[in-house]
Amino acid sequence: MEERQRIEGELREQRTLLGSILTHIPYSVFWKDRQGAYLGANPHFLQDMGMESLEGLLGKTDLELSMPRAQAEAYRRDDFEVMESGQPKISFEEPMVRTSGEESWLLTSKVPLKHPDGTVVGMVGIFADISERRRQQQALQDAKLLVERHVASLEAQVREAHLRNHYLMQNSGSAVFLLNEEGSVLDLNPVAQRVLGGSEDALRGLAFESFAPEKHREPLRRALRDLRVVGSVRLENQPLDTVTGSRVMLDLAASLQVTGNTRRLLVVGHDVTEKWRLEQQSIQNERLASMGALAAGIAHEINNPMAYVLSNLTYLQESRDELEHVLESLPGGIPARAEEMLAEVKDILAESLSGGRRIRDIVRDMRFFSHTAGEELAPVDLHACLDVVLRMAHGELKHVARVDKRYDSALPLVPASEGRLSQVFLNLVINAVHAMRSGKPEDQVLRVITRRDGDWARIEISDSGTGIPPDVLPHIFEPFFTTKPAGAGTGLGLSISLSILQKMGGGIQVQSTVGVGTTFLLSLPVHGREPL
Repeated sequence: MEERQRIEGELREQRTLLGSILTHIPYSVFWKDRQGAYLGANPHFLQDMGMESLEGLLGKTDLELSMPRAQAEAYRRDDFEVMESGQPKISFEEPMVRTSGEESWLLTSKVPLKHPDGTVVGMVGIFADISERRRQQQALQDAKLLVERHVASLEAQVREAHLRNHYLMQNSGSAVFLLNEEGSVLDLNPVAQRVLGGSEDALRGLAFESFAPEKHREPLRRALRDLRVVGSVRLENQPLDTVTGSRVMLDLAASLQVTGNTRRLLVVGHDVTEKWRLEQQSIQNERLASMGALAAGIAHEINNPMAYVLSNLTYLQESRDELEHVLESLPGGIPARAEEMLAEVKDILAESLSGGRRIRDIVRDMRFFSHTAGEELAPVDLHACLDVVLRMAHGELKHVARVDKRYDSALPLVPASEGRLSQVFLNLVINAVHAMRSGKPEDQVLRVITRRDGDWARIEISDSGTGIPPDVLPHIFEPFFTTKPAGAGTGLGLSISLSILQKMGGGIQVQSTVGVGTTFLLSLPVHGREPL
């Protein structure tokens, strides 16, 4: 009896403990018999089912409760599946429509309730309301979808902007470069490729500032540095070297492009090479005109006194010769000392007359070369023009090479601008002098040949200098192209010379062999015609 009382006491304690657990557990717990009728449930289940007491639940099946039939049938299928299989069904989600009509979601587990002999006599179920978690998950999912749609929209806008920018780049009439923040080329349009004379693959990845000549690189480097700070810059008349070795002049406008954390530098260049060349030619022409006016004024001032000097020197020379004849007729002839003095005076007068005539010729050549202001064409004696230029360059030529002139006596006058033509000849002669300076004067020759070729007058100016390398030869008439050291030339001489000849209806060609020399062949129409 004592043992029985002890066991009953323990059972009461366990029942009390279980009842306390079922009462306070935050989950709904229920148990049913083999027919699916409720045997019991905790208060949380009754609350979820909208029931006030356990009496209204006991002995009833789900089909008899106030719930949608489809829901009740689903519950019973799960119940009988667990009881017949003897296997639990753990943590599955299922819907529940409350008596208020509100739909909730449950996280449910069902296990078979077995007799000590292993026979299934019912089942026990437990579920938790996960509606709030589901709502939060759905809210997160909705937010995720919204973000994904927004990101997709932004990506579409970025792609559209990229395509639009790419279209504008490809169809822009200006050279467009897209650089990364470090200043290296990421992309460029066909105009930029054409201006720099290279393919897209050859130019991509290069530092943009590397296209600038070394002595003009700092302004470009400073502009790119400012661009990263202030967002936009402009740089006018920026020279750039092309891949082929020529030089172009660009007006640059750049802006900073920021997309998210990505920073890009957009540089737009307007090719002003021809404009710059014309400006430089205009400056050169104005300088020549000013020099010509000065030379004409100086020549005029020197000419008259020089005429007096030469006239007096001639008179003195004649007087000296007459004095010599008089002294020779005297008895005893000319004293030795007087004869020495007369010889010295003769040499002095001869040297003075030679120097005076040289000054007179220089003055005449200055007046000839000063006719640079007008562009009008008039009949020009090419031989006289060449002679003037050779006399002007004599000071440099005599220490470098000898001159070989082969003039065609039948060459007629040609319509040309005398001053401009002298400018062309002088430029070619000076270039020839520079090309021959490395050799010995006795081995060098400047050859000037003229001839008539049908309706054309041909002038060849050849030197025996170093020659022009084949890779340089195609570029020598390009503006700003020069092989001379920095500061030794602008690279405009041959470009301007070609322009001058073309305005007169003529042209210029060049042939050169390294180590042998260079020949410039100039052509001018004997009769006026349209420019070539």
